[in-house]
Amino acid sequence: MDALERALRNVIATSAVACALAAPTAHAAATANEVGDLWWNASESGWGIQLSQQHETVFATMYVYGPDGSPDFYVAVLDPASAVAWSGLVYRTSGPWFGGPFNPAAVTENVVGSMTFTLKSFYNAELAYTIDGTPVVKTVTRMSFANDHVGGNYYGAATATTLSGTCPSTGPVPVVVQFTHAGGVPFTGVVATAASTCTMTGSYGQRGRYGDVFGNYTCTNGESGTGSITAIAVTDATVTFHFRFDGTGPGYACVYEGDFGGTRG
Repeated sequence: MDALERALRNVIATSAVACALAAPTAHAAATANEVGDLWWNASESGWGIQLSQQHETVFATMYVYGPDGSPDFYVAVLDPASAVAWSGLVYRTSGPWFGGPFNPAAVTENVVGSMTFTLKSFYNAELAYTIDGTPVVKTVTRMSFANDHVGGNYYGAATATTLSGTCPSTGPVPVVVQFTHAGGVPFTGVVATAASTCTMTGSYGQRGRYGDVFGNYTCTNGESGTGSITAIAVTDATVTFHFRFDGTGPGYACVYEGDFGGTRG
């Protein structure tokens, strides 16, 4: 803990660094509309859809089967239809055999229907499409096949909004975060601010590209309660996540949530 607190004082003392670190926090909040991932229906393993997102445009590749059971795939370019939905045309393509010379002139694409992808929550969605006149509506979730390793020290900034209680909402403030996690279920997170240092223990789960942790926490200022760290996205250099804490400790009966963005130390 001493190392974290020393690092925090260094961050606070360097105001320019603190201002620069406010930018990743905005990115963390923006992940609410981030749909780029593998999506599937766990009870219908064998088909799925991959979404690749650049800004607000989504490119979809769907792998399914034809009436005779043969593999079939389609692509679609989806544009925003609302804050939580994307829609566009569906294409069937054909082209030269992959094992021979590639002739771009032999590639064809034909519009065969339409598609709408609608988020129902950050991790769940509805996929509705019509191909060759056949309408289909499916419930899909983000597909997980390996846990991220999110352990590390991160230096950044966080915002917090009070949902109930007397705890004040805060703008971007310097925060030092330490995650202890080696890819399994056990997880410990330490969050240090100028006001206090909080330690949370819980269980890690992977949901598509993102991780979630639910557990209990205690703080050096007397605050304690249950908490969640969700939508954890890590790279070699950065981390972003959303958090919510339900405080029940003496004098800290507050519920607040916010977003963190930072870089690895």
